[in-house]
Amino acid sequence: KVLGSTIPEIAAEKAGILKSGCPVVMAHNRPEAAQVIRARAQELHCPLYEADGLSCEVLRSDETGISIRCGNLLAETSLCGDYQVQNLKTALTVCQVLKLPQEAVESGVRKTHWRGRMQWIHSEEYADLLLEGAHNEEGAQALGLWCRRHLQKRDVTLIFSALRKKDVRSVLRALLTDTPVQRII
Repeated sequence: KVLGSTIPEIAAEKAGILKSGCPVVMAHNRPEAAQVIRARAQELHCPLYEADGLSCEVLRSDETGISIRCGNLLAETSLCGDYQVQNLKTALTVCQVLKLPQEAVESGVRKTHWRGRMQWIHSEEYADLLLEGAHNEEGAQALGLWCRRHLQKRDVTLIFSALRKKDVRSVLRALLTDTPVQRII
């Protein structure tokens, strides 16, 4: 409501943070957003680094985390979720721009935790619990895709809540399409 009603309008507002001559790191974006950010960076003579340009090989992406190799750098994190690969590439691009030492980057990635985002809580007494704060259709699609890939052989109960102002139907539709959920609370 504040940033605009279209992707280009929102991108233009977010690009308002750019400062003349300062480096810009751009994560994966929709083409119409990327075009706006590129144009603003060029207008301000900002060197632009695109995370999509970072060549990385995904070695592992499962319910225990992600491991990717970018050149001779090995980035391993306990964060789950396919979208985290893109987030990791963006963070690694920032680290390259800042010329941070490889050991510090690898250590920092390994120690990163994000409570409530694809966070597993394991229990020997009760069922394992996966906490995720997806609150829009796009987030629910990402969660649903991940569940289809990694939870097909598990007995899954979804505990769901949302504010009334959210588009609950779209979120649930995206989340439950072909997702291995046996029960919903």
